[in-house]
Amino acid sequence: MTDNSKNAPLFSQWSGGKLFQQAAPGRPEFPFAAGVIAGCACADSRLLIAASAGILLTYLFSRRTALFLLTGLLCGVLSFLLHTTLREAARRQLPERNTRVTLVCRAIDSRVTHVPGLPRPTGFTAKVIQVNGKKIFPESRITVRLKNTSSLPCCGELFSGTGSLVNVDRENSFSGFLRARQIEKVWYPDTVSQVQAPSGFLYHLTTVRDKLLERCLSGLDSPRARTIAGTIFFGISGGLDPQMRTAYINSGTLHLFSVSGMHLAAIAFLVLKGLFFLPRKAKYLTAAVFLTAYALSTGANPPVMRALTVILFWIAGKIFFFHKDNFDLLAIAAAILFLFNPALIYDTGTWYSFFITAVLILSAQRVNDFFKPAFAVVKNLPETKETGRFFRDLSTVKKYTLAAVLCPAAFAAGIGISAVNGNLIIPASVFINLLLLVFVPLLFAAAGIKLIAGALFPPVLLEKLLLFLHALCAEGALLAVPLTPAMPPLGESIIFCFLLLTVPGAEKRWIRYTAAAGCAALFALWMIRPLFFAPAAAVISGDSATPPVVVICEPREGLAFVVNAPDRKLVERAAAFLLEKGIRNPEVLLFSTSRVSAASALSYLADRTPPQKIRLPDDSAGRLMKKLRENGINDPLPGGREREFLQIFNKNSRTQLEYFNPGSKLNLRIEWTDTDGGRNISVNNTVPRRIPWSNRPEVIVYEFDR
Repeated sequence: MTDNSKNAPLFSQWSGGKLFQQAAPGRPEFPFAAGVIAGCACADSRLLIAASAGILLTYLFSRRTALFLLTGLLCGVLSFLLHTTLREAARRQLPERNTRVTLVCRAIDSRVTHVPGLPRPTGFTAKVIQVNGKKIFPESRITVRLKNTSSLPCCGELFSGTGSLVNVDRENSFSGFLRARQIEKVWYPDTVSQVQAPSGFLYHLTTVRDKLLERCLSGLDSPRARTIAGTIFFGISGGLDPQMRTAYINSGTLHLFSVSGMHLAAIAFLVLKGLFFLPRKAKYLTAAVFLTAYALSTGANPPVMRALTVILFWIAGKIFFFHKDNFDLLAIAAAILFLFNPALIYDTGTWYSFFITAVLILSAQRVNDFFKPAFAVVKNLPETKETGRFFRDLSTVKKYTLAAVLCPAAFAAGIGISAVNGNLIIPASVFINLLLLVFVPLLFAAAGIKLIAGALFPPVLLEKLLLFLHALCAEGALLAVPLTPAMPPLGESIIFCFLLLTVPGAEKRWIRYTAAAGCAALFALWMIRPLFFAPAAAVISGDSATPPVVVICEPREGLAFVVNAPDRKLVERAAAFLLEKGIRNPEVLLFSTSRVSAASALSYLADRTPPQKIRLPDDSAGRLMKKLRENGINDPLPGGREREFLQIFNKNSRTQLEYFNPGSKLNLRIEWTDTDGGRNISVNNTVPRRIPWSNRPEVIVYEFDR
């Protein structure tokens, strides 16, 4: 497709850059995708009004661009209304409250495998066909959590059982991930039994996938190598144990161990290179079918479907001789993905994938522009051995330059989204991923050769490569020093992302430098902001059955304490409070209960904001210790209630917590009394505030001057 941006000089002069010229009148993909996104987010009337105002403003510059924006907006609104209607109809078919029900479901999770020797997934996705013997329409998606003694249904199998159907907690950080995939219920059946043998396209596809996976794993003796192979090559669910997951997060390499757009692009490259003997059209058609089947067999998650859409349109261009800019292809992928599932608008991972890809495309375009004059000179030279050698050397330099630019660009693209979600920011991951750029394609090539050669390929070689990958990522976790900025407001993160897109997207140098300086200034602000925070405390209360969680933090000292962690909801609020104050590693967690059921709360806090010390009550049972170790917590320490700067006194119905830090001269006394109407809380002898009993956590925040 030709670039018609020159036909809109007014718009081009106003935009001033390559990034904004994507919306020029001759290129409808970007404005249409922007309209679709705005339409899919129309649940917020403010966004709909802002989008309408944007269309009117665009009309002043280009009527055609405004038309594509309006078309996309209408399509997005219609898709939102259709999906909302179907979703509400499906929701009404299921009980509103938590209850025990008998369900007939069909397993639809293609990430589940039955290959021996791989870890069992903790849950899988299914569609509900019947509720208590009554057929429902439309069918509703749920997550099924099975006991280890129950057999795991195959993809496409119809099964039934009786158990508790629980609502997805809307305060849970994982609930956004589930709801974006149209899942709002979790079912815990006692046992399940087969109603109908597995069938359908996905069943046959996963059967072929399992045979390939079994062939790939044959001869691998190491359980860790088998687990890594299942996750990195085939996206198998439930593979990584907590220790492996923590190590990969801390080294910035977790993205390697779930099939993503990067994996699909690598496989597309290898497949097209391997099919060199086929005619051009046959080669691209075969690659398209193979990549589609691979994407569906690995779960069809949003990043994979985004990459698949881009690659399929690129393949169509190769077959039918038309050209689309990479940014246009990304816009088409966004429009298709959000039209098929508007709920992905609220999925952070989907935005993360699209934004990083956009930054990489713009950065690659900037590198191509840099080398374009040199290649133009070489092409005009006579064809000799010297010019051929010079062309190859120049191509090699360009490849290394691309790698050197794209890895830091991908890291920078993740800063804004990581910061606003309180995730780790690991500069050393740039160097580790540069090494993996060379190693991972070698790993995929070795796996492909093993699948083709079978027993002729020595399995020990693949096993050594997989274990070396683990060692590289695990050692990188020990060497990498993460940065822990304060969690910025969403608006600051959006400004950071916009400026970052401008850095490679703007044509004028002074605009690029100004945008880069703005990014650096915002990042510096996030790093030093905790130094300006006053000491604070938060009391997080829920129902009468659980004590309140008390969080005390002094951001300037980097010091924090968390007292009590009986409930997952309360702990999530505590972790969010710590991250907002720029503290990721609280000094100590005082765990107040010996209940095994509360272990998930402690595990969540230890994963989200790892405390330097974990203290358990004196009466901590062995079952609790065992459960914590299963979740990767190996060093909890039992002990009394007096810890460090804290003392806790239980006086009849009143509980008193005293905190004194001699370094900052901060004195804090929190008292709470439980009554029939709620919990009365007082700080430093102030007038008590009452928090009514509720299933939703209520937070009272206090800030203190020094």
